[in-house]
Amino acid sequence: MDRENKEIKNDEVRREKKVTQMLFDIANAVNTTSSLDDLYGAIHHSLDRVMDATNFFIAIVDAAKKKIYFPYYVDVEDNDFEPKIDFDTNDSLTGLVVQKGEPLLLKEEVLSKRSSKNGVWGPVPVIWMGVPLKVRHQIIGVIAVQNYTDPQCYTKKDLSLLASVSDHIVVAIERKQAQEKLLKSEERYRTLFEKSKDAILIIKNQIFIDCNPATVDMLGYKNKEQLLETHPSELSPKTQSDGRNSFNKVVEMIEIALEKGSHRFEWDHIRANGEVFPVEVLLTAISTEKGNQVIHTTWRDITERKLAEEKLETTEDKFTKLFQATPCWSMLSMVDDGTIIEANDMFFKNSGYDRQEVIGHTGFDFGLYLNPDGRKKVLNEFYRKGRLKDYPIQFRMKNGKIRDYLWSAETIDIDDTLCWVSVILDITDRKLAEKERIRVNLLAAEQEKHALVGQVAGKMAHDFNNLLGVIMGNAEIALLDCSDEQIKETLELIYGQTIRGKNLTKNLTAFAKTQEPKYEFFKLNDVIDLVINLLKKDLEGIELIKEFVPDLPDLIADQGMIEHALLNLMQNSIHALSKVQNPKIIIKTSYQGDLISFEIEDNGCGIPQENILDIFEPSFTLKGSNDLTSSYSKDIKGTGYGMSNVKKYIEQHQGVILVKSAVNIGTTFFIRLPIIKKELSKLEKIELVELQLITRKDILLVEDESAISDVQYRILTREPCFHKVDLARNGQMAIELFKKNKYDLVSLDYQLPGKINGMDVYKRIKAIDESTPILFISGNLEFLESINKLKQHQNIDYLSKPCQNKVYVNAINQLLKNKDVIE
Repeated sequence: MDRENKEIKNDEVRREKKVTQMLFDIANAVNTTSSLDDLYGAIHHSLDRVMDATNFFIAIVDAAKKKIYFPYYVDVEDNDFEPKIDFDTNDSLTGLVVQKGEPLLLKEEVLSKRSSKNGVWGPVPVIWMGVPLKVRHQIIGVIAVQNYTDPQCYTKKDLSLLASVSDHIVVAIERKQAQEKLLKSEERYRTLFEKSKDAILIIKNQIFIDCNPATVDMLGYKNKEQLLETHPSELSPKTQSDGRNSFNKVVEMIEIALEKGSHRFEWDHIRANGEVFPVEVLLTAISTEKGNQVIHTTWRDITERKLAEEKLETTEDKFTKLFQATPCWSMLSMVDDGTIIEANDMFFKNSGYDRQEVIGHTGFDFGLYLNPDGRKKVLNEFYRKGRLKDYPIQFRMKNGKIRDYLWSAETIDIDDTLCWVSVILDITDRKLAEKERIRVNLLAAEQEKHALVGQVAGKMAHDFNNLLGVIMGNAEIALLDCSDEQIKETLELIYGQTIRGKNLTKNLTAFAKTQEPKYEFFKLNDVIDLVINLLKKDLEGIELIKEFVPDLPDLIADQGMIEHALLNLMQNSIHALSKVQNPKIIIKTSYQGDLISFEIEDNGCGIPQENILDIFEPSFTLKGSNDLTSSYSKDIKGTGYGMSNVKKYIEQHQGVILVKSAVNIGTTFFIRLPIIKKELSKLEKIELVELQLITRKDILLVEDESAISDVQYRILTREPCFHKVDLARNGQMAIELFKKNKYDLVSLDYQLPGKINGMDVYKRIKAIDESTPILFISGNLEFLESINKLKQHQNIDYLSKPCQNKVYVNAINQLLKNKDVIE
């Protein structure tokens, strides 16, 4: 028994020696093997001395990527050790070790069960043993041995042994990996050092001790020995571009690099031929194994970059001047998200936004776009056509006003970001002018359409009025002497029809006569009261409700035309109420912004929807013989010209008339007329100042209507214009003043009293001085049709009466600017 125990003890001693030798061999293999593969082979060979390692593998695991690969394996049955990606820890023995994180000894029965559930890769062994490889409690791999024939090949002691040496194996692997990385790093560095196109130098104790071939080529030397053992200042001019001594500055640059770890700056060096050239220098402090510090130095020749920067600076200066000088908006923005990088002064002046709320933000951030789809549509247009050219869009100013623009943009690349250089032209005034031209053309077309009726009506009216005068006069005399009731009734009928005939010729005359309104300021509420008083008898029995705004601004218009329009509208309402039990008329006045409004509403018979558009046609009426629905009393007759005249009067004043009606419910007429204020508002003055007005010029104002001339004179002579203005009330006076004085511009009314009209004045002025800009002011349709020929000249423009004060000042300012450009 003692002998047997002694033998067991000797076996344990021999085994411990083998284990000790194995650990020594593994540690020594780190230094003696040339690669990781050789180290893995040495570990396998050492392990095979203490246990059966015929079938052995090392697995490395990347838990984050769920990847496992086998850098070393030896197996008599299995040769499939391909890497596994996205592996499942449940379907392999190696995965089971990773999952549990502890050494495992699996015998035949367990292995068989796992195999039946696809828990084993490859051939199934009769015994298997695996141990995790851990680094700081993290599993990085597994080492395993297995046997296909002997189910008693491994014991728990073998598992314990394998587990105990696993830490030594991990250390050996880590050290070998570090050695290989360092070796590869040194090899890569040497390769980069030698092959780099940039100059690389090593400085120690402020002296160059090594350099690469690119340094020799850059400086123009034959070999590196010519420039080694030199101080950096010896390869530099005496002073740098900032005037500092090169030697002193070298010392300072190196000290900064040693203190901060690295330092980048620009430097002037000298080639072997004496040429001074600029380089970008990077100094990096490196500590060596011996505790010394060296400076890794990189030079990059930036001669071409400096030349490009100079050219770019010149180009940028030109671009900046052009960017700022354009009278349009100029913007630089990112294509993708619309972030604004820069905008010119004109943008900030016109839009009212501040730099801090614009630069670095998108148009959505500060409210430039009207809706989120605005820029999307612009992008779609850009991607569809590959460019942006005169794209129409509306923007919102900071004061809330909406203006119209044409957007053009070209792309440029800035720091790998696609950007737009945009030019955005304000066409608000152009669109308003175009709208005015359309309005004038429509008016002209309508006048032409009704020309024949007007001519006939005009010729008939005079003679017809004479006939009516004879009939009316005799009817009145006969009524005075008549005592027969039956004959008297007949005479009264004749007299009543002559009155109707008189009203008819009055409307015919008004329709036929296209005259320019005579403008004056008056209170609309007073005029409405005047018309109500004239119709006092007709309004008996009708509930009249007045909803007047007491502080209604004065209206500038032809008071007679507005009275006539109101009279026709009121008479239509009175007629529509002839069969209504509780007749009612509501008259409202109001104003908002630049418009005065008045409404006339009745609860009368209404207008059929199919006839709404017909009521403004001359000779059209629903009364008398055309009253097919018996909506009016039989004694009510219609001429068919009343509403035509109303529409003509309102449109001559640049107003709008709308109608809403429903049969047996009632009718409402809505009239909107422009407000012409007697002077510029504070906001208008601010806006005009921002437009950089041309001021203090000599202007001849030719206008016979005092209501208009007083306003024009006031706004031209006061802030912000400060012009010197002479006023002429007629054409002869205008010509005499122009002969005596030198004027920078003439504001000329076409319709003037006397034999000399505005066109005559224009011809005389052009004969004296062809360069004088002329702004025509007129509501005359014939003139507005002919002005297009005159507008071919750059110093001619026109506005329709009545025009807004700001529009008037803008038109004058633009003509003055054009004159300065031409001169």
